[in-house]
Amino acid sequence: MSKFAFARKPALILSLVGGLFAGSYVSAAEQPATAPASAPVTAPAPATVGPVVKTDWFTVELFGKQAGWSKQSETTANGEIESESMMEFSLGRGATVIKVKMATLFAETASGKPLRMKTRQEMAAAPMTQEFVFSNDGVEITTITAAADGKEVRSTAKNALPAGDWLTPAKVARVTKEKIKAGEKKFSLMCLDPSSGLDVVTVERTLKGPESINVG
Repeated sequence: MSKFAFARKPALILSLVGGLFAGSYVSAAEQPATAPASAPVTAPAPATVGPVVKTDWFTVELFGKQAGWSKQSETTANGEIESESMMEFSLGRGATVIKVKMATLFAETASGKPLRMKTRQEMAAAPMTQEFVFSNDGVEITTITAAADGKEVRSTAKNALPAGDWLTPAKVARVTKEKIKAGEKKFSLMCLDPSSGLDVVTVERTLKGPESINVG
């Protein structure tokens, strides 16, 4: 397994380690090698292919020390690609420790057209969830919070589509691999990151080199 270290701006610098390109795949169901002797010989039925799932695990480092973990997965099924991310880390100052949990989901077409995204964050206060649905004329945003009595509070707003020539998460991953394969050591991409809402961010990547690590 290899380790690739990237630098990312803006926001906190997180050292992401693990198999960046390693993944587990669901294979097509195998067909019988031969038909039973008593049955007529016919062409085999097409194999049923399930969703293709790729999963990567990372450690999260703050100020050079491990602070938590992150899991990223990509599922391809029915012409859609869903990119999911989960992250947990702790921030501490003295005896005070704050545990942060974040989860995001972004759904897009195979060509990179945005469909929907969802974010959930838990940090000290009550958790907050936001759901975004993309259309040609804008983005509908539903914010879900918890009231003091525990009941859900929902509010809905309509925003314009983010401006600029930005990429969706799965397309960013594809373009990143293409650039690395082409030998580029440093590059930047404009993308929509669910953890940043509808703010387009510029991600700078610097490939420092491969390194073999043992896992398990």
